[in-house]
Amino acid sequence: MNIEETENNSSETVQVIFKTNLPPKYQVPETPIDLPLNLSRFGLSEIITHLLGLEETKIFEFLLQNEFLRSSLGEMLLKLELTGEKIIELEYTNSLSAPEPLGQYNHDDWVSSVHCIKRKMRNTKNSKEANFFVTGCYDSFVRIWDIADQATPKIVIKGHSNAVKSVKWAKKDCNEYVLSGGMDQRIILWKIDHNLKMYSLVKEFHGHVSSIESISVSPNEKYFSSSSYDGSVLIWDLDSVIAKEKEREKEKEKEKEIEISKEDNEKKTKRKRVLNKFETESTIVPPRGQLKGHKQRVTCLKWKEQEFIYTSSTDHCLRKFDIEKGLAVWEQRTPNSILSFELGENSNKNYIISAHTDSAIRVWDERVSPKEQENNGLSRLSSIKAHKNWVTSISWRPKSQYHFASCGYDHTVKIWDFRSQTPSTMITKNKHTDKVLMIDWNDPNTLLSASADKKVKINKII
Repeated sequence: MNIEETENNSSETVQVIFKTNLPPKYQVPETPIDLPLNLSRFGLSEIITHLLGLEETKIFEFLLQNEFLRSSLGEMLLKLELTGEKIIELEYTNSLSAPEPLGQYNHDDWVSSVHCIKRKMRNTKNSKEANFFVTGCYDSFVRIWDIADQATPKIVIKGHSNAVKSVKWAKKDCNEYVLSGGMDQRIILWKIDHNLKMYSLVKEFHGHVSSIESISVSPNEKYFSSSSYDGSVLIWDLDSVIAKEKEREKEKEKEKEIEISKEDNEKKTKRKRVLNKFETESTIVPPRGQLKGHKQRVTCLKWKEQEFIYTSSTDHCLRKFDIEKGLAVWEQRTPNSILSFELGENSNKNYIISAHTDSAIRVWDERVSPKEQENNGLSRLSSIKAHKNWVTSISWRPKSQYHFASCGYDHTVKIWDFRSQTPSTMITKNKHTDKVLMIDWNDPNTLLSASADKKVKINKII
């Protein structure tokens, strides 16, 4: 681009200093440049490209006072009342490319939940890490998939008598487990063979009197919590259950070894085959605690650190519970029912992003006191009309300071920058044909989405 030609298109100019936190190869000298006020994001990108000496135009995002440029430079200055400024600082950063489809994984009914996991493969020289995910489906099955194999799941787990609403992977002392909760009011702990060929039912957890809506494992994986359509939030002891199960398995193996030694060779061979299967009896485990406060369906819950659990509900409340005290230490009333939420990361760790039935995403600051919330609404930083229908799930992009994804009943999946009220990009080539119920990142560049169209779709986002 010829900058002189651009300058001639407008008689009004402003002095701009470009700043960025990008790697050195994308940094330009921080010296004032006279630029026309009619330039927008694409014109500014061409100028950065010219200053960097790049052959092809690279599109950047631009921020002025931490707000994204979505109009001309002149209109933005008027909006922020910066027309009297002699020199303005304009920050630029990479923009997200359009998502590229990587495939899909077919199910037999609505896919309600998805949870991505990374596992180190045994019997490999470099302990290579492989990517897997677990899904919960309305056909009552839990499935474990290898991301590299879209044809068939590695394991199909049958145990629930109704739709599975939530699944979570847990790891303890080199053993791997899956927690699943369903509309049959049960939570089941499954032990997974590391070769992904066998599974066993370890324990059942009963305490809710309606559908299980959400499961969250504590950061140290000693406990997990669950929420229900009945408005209850229960806490369970995972550590002791697994420890007792290990002891019981050892005792059973010793007993079987003694029996085997008394049998002849033919019976011994038969008994060894039986011994290679996971055989555990289901016993019901009571909860170790309950968090009270919500009056309606508790749609989502998450642990933060080890001391706190955050919850959301259709009773229009976000809550933060102190687990030791068993009490809510922070509460935020919202305008509409909340279907999901996400806790901020890195420098945004004090923020909570909530997804609502009025198609909106809202951002809250938990440092603001209830009194300030009532007086001037400082706690809600923004309200974004994000979708055309219910917003069902939000997921923060791993290792990112600002990006998160959302999905909804309008069949769409969008990726947002925390600082913007318009999406950075959205999935169009690999779009779902029905309600999108949940999303989860496998890594910073790979996003999975589960839908009522009976598919989990995977997209690459850079």
